[in-house]
Amino acid sequence: MTCGCKDASRKNSCRGLPHCSLRAGHPERKTLGNKPMTVSSVGGVGKYDVVLKPFINLMERELHANSGKGDRPAWLQMPADTCMLEIYYHVGKLQKALKDGNGDRICEYAADVANLSMMLTDLCGALGLAAQGEHQ
Repeated sequence: MTCGCKDASRKNSCRGLPHCSLRAGHPERKTLGNKPMTVSSVGGVGKYDVVLKPFINLMERELHANSGKGDRPAWLQMPADTCMLEIYYHVGKLQKALKDGNGDRICEYAADVANLSMMLTDLCGALGLAAQGEHQ
């Protein structure tokens, strides 16, 4: 069986449907309200490790620094609109850090925005869909 992903059509890095990171033709769906949600994976393993791994470390450090505000059970109880407001608030803090040229704060607030985005994705149920797509 051949894959129909973009990589395969360009004869790039796709190794075929069983291993395809895009899982073309096999979207995972979940309903959020009455809107269907589709999640697919893209990219190759390791391609962005040089930036991704240090950034993940920043995210993890910020998760631990903010754990007093609540861990995963707490963020799963947060309304999605509240989480979006937190993202906007932290984007404002990130914008100020950029304006001030404060590298430490840029790292902190960028990780906060990423963590809040992860939390939003988690509380909407999309992280489970992405994980399922990786194992099919």
